[in-house]
Amino acid sequence: MAVVAVLAVLAVGLTLVVLVGSQPQATSVPLPAGEPSPTSDPTPGPVQPGPSPGGEAKPRPTAVPDLVVHVAGAVARPGVVVLPPGSRVVDAVDAAGGPLAGTSLDSVNLARVLVDGEQVRVGLEPDPALTSPGSPAAAGSAPAQGSAPVDLNAATEADLDALPGIGPVLARRIVEWRERNGQFAAVTDLLEVAGIGPAVLDDLQGRVTV
Repeated sequence: MAVVAVLAVLAVGLTLVVLVGSQPQATSVPLPAGEPSPTSDPTPGPVQPGPSPGGEAKPRPTAVPDLVVHVAGAVARPGVVVLPPGSRVVDAVDAAGGPLAGTSLDSVNLARVLVDGEQVRVGLEPDPALTSPGSPAAAGSAPAQGSAPVDLNAATEADLDALPGIGPVLARRIVEWRERNGQFAAVTDLLEVAGIGPAVLDDLQGRVTV
């Protein structure tokens, strides 16, 4: 009986060992370097701005300022008007309400490109003070007979301001150019002044000299 009892105890113990050994065991598998842990927060962090595909940030385009022009004379609403860059004299006249009935625009170059700070004169007779020797005729009209052209190397800002298509801003720039560079060698040197292009230069032909 004692032998049978011992064999029974051994059988039960062997059975327990087999059952415990057959249970699945948790094993840890090492993750490759750089892989996030499964327990890490899956929420992505803020995206940092990076360079453009070309490697450099693109510069923002520089805004071109509007044109401020004074329209005087026989228009519905004379005064200062603000126009987009590249506007022409006809746009300034329209912005001032258009010419008054019966006003001739033959002496006004409606196709000329405007420059900032100039004055557009519509239907105005030349001022006698502007047609004396050494002074230009009024802007928008032909020079008076016998009037001398303006000397670019001796003209004051007031003299230059009265020229067609110039105005106070360009008059000041012409004087500043003369102070920096000395006398004008030719009328075409005006193209070196900021804001004066071929259209303005055409309007000044016969009105200025050096």
